[in-house]
Amino acid sequence: ADKLNEPEPDDAAEGEAESAEVAAKKAHAREQMLDVLAATSGSDDEPLDLSTLEQRSMTIEAVVARPEQLTPTSQLTAASLVERLANASASSGLDEAAGHALVGSLSSLLSTNAS
Repeated sequence: ADKLNEPEPDDAAEGEAESAEVAAKKAHAREQMLDVLAATSGSDDEPLDLSTLEQRSMTIEAVVARPEQLTPTSQLTAASLVERLANASASSGLDEAAGHALVGSLSSLLSTNAS
């Protein structure tokens, strides 16, 4: 058998370590983005107009779109943000785009627990 293109054991371990490091950096970046969103989202009782609600919902959906890159802390932060937006929608209403984004965010968060 031709073993020329097979990675040597040390090369494979090095590649796995590099992949783990990259994955950890991506997870950390997503956690930081969610922390910024939480810090700038205002108070729970702050009324939001439809445009702001849609924008924030779509932003959260984009950040949590890769469930395998979410830490447990990120999952909790994102769930809290989705809850805030859902509560805010009670007074401002919810358009289709924001509704889809909130559902998409919840779907991503649920799939983190499935894997």
